[in-house]
Amino acid sequence: MNAGLDAITGDIVAIADDATPRPTWLERIECHFANSPDVGGGGRDWVHEHGTTLDASEPDFGRWQFPGRVIGNHHLGVGAARDVDFLKGANMSYRVSAIRGNAIRFDTRLRGTGAQVNNDMAFASAVRRAGWRLVYDPAVEVDHYPAQRFDEDVRAVRGSRSWVAIENESYNLHLIVRDEYRGAGRGIALLWLTGWDTVHAWAESISRAPASSIARRAHCSVGAQRAAAQHWPSAIMHSGGWTEWKANSRGD
Repeated sequence: MNAGLDAITGDIVAIADDATPRPTWLERIECHFANSPDVGGGGRDWVHEHGTTLDASEPDFGRWQFPGRVIGNHHLGVGAARDVDFLKGANMSYRVSAIRGNAIRFDTRLRGTGAQVNNDMAFASAVRRAGWRLVYDPAVEVDHYPAQRFDEDVRAVRGSRSWVAIENESYNLHLIVRDEYRGAGRGIALLWLTGWDTVHAWAESISRAPASSIARRAHCSVGAQRAAAQHWPSAIMHSGGWTEWKANSRGD
């Protein structure tokens, strides 16, 4: 991805990962950039998987909700175009000056031997924090066909994700939260996120266990706690050190 950024020769870069743009996609993107000099943009990705199209509607999308909750829903967004906190890699575009002028890159700290889950969120959030607006327009549409992954994050069927994939995704999200929040809010967000991860990992474990297997449930519960509890301290240290995190939490 970063090699692609280095090779750009135009003024705007548009990304549609695993997606096919609809006929008016470029026209609508161009309209947003022509009308606003400080904007980056994205839109709805109509997800096609397992023989069906996800066609529900969600008016709330693309934003951070304190103390660390991520509201995505880019594939279900409806309504008027509006500013958001982050965009989705299946459908996002930026001014090259916003990227190169602020030395923004896809974060190489993120984990994953194939896909680095949440790299699009990290990238978009970095652009916004640099002072650029991110606009989500549901009419900027692509058809999204999520490809099979050939790393630890297979995603082929429900319950097939490995614990490594779950831990990687959670680790990445903790790094992004650390960059997104400042001061006391950062500590609160990280603690809240760790608690949410524990619940998520426990639910993932239970979904894999036979309903009648009490012993299996007990085993999965222990595994869930292990998966959820190990990543956030290392994410903090990896992204700047425990001492720096404590210092930053006092005032910035």
